[in-house]
Amino acid sequence: MPKHPPLGLVLDRAVKALAIAAVGLILGAALIGVAEVFIRWVFDSSLIGIAEINTVAVIWAVCGCFPYCLWTHGNIAVRVFGQVRSERFRRGIEAGAGTLLFFVFLFMAHQLWLHGQQLGKAGSASLMLKIPMGTVWMAAAGMILFAALTQAYVVLAQLRGWPQGNTPGQRLPQEG
Repeated sequence: MPKHPPLGLVLDRAVKALAIAAVGLILGAALIGVAEVFIRWVFDSSLIGIAEINTVAVIWAVCGCFPYCLWTHGNIAVRVFGQVRSERFRRGIEAGAGTLLFFVFLFMAHQLWLHGQQLGKAGSASLMLKIPMGTVWMAAAGMILFAALTQAYVVLAQLRGWPQGNTPGQRLPQEG
């Protein structure tokens, strides 16, 4: 089995760290939501800007989980061709589908970046907390671009036959 390149180990750690941060955002948004319900119940008042914070948290959490989904092959895979044809044919189909997925994420990142720039030029900000929405969407575009680059590595690893230690329950070989 070929040794996993060091870039794969770095990507593994970065993808997992981003996913943990994204899940932390969702948990934080949920705790804030629970706090708001409690405050409404006890004090008959609400916290200002909770909806805006939750909007940003959800945008970033969803975008932050895409790289992990791609890294762990959580996306849909068509296995019919592998049953009909050879292993080489199946790998070629998977590489083609993975390449298409790379371009889809690249296009998404580009569109989100353009959207963020338009919002930034317009000075768009959230109503209560004045969160600059252009910056929020450009950061989301950066996470989607990272997902695209992660997918490019996954396709390259498939083509090169590098160990895919990025599937659930399987660990990457340690360096050294």
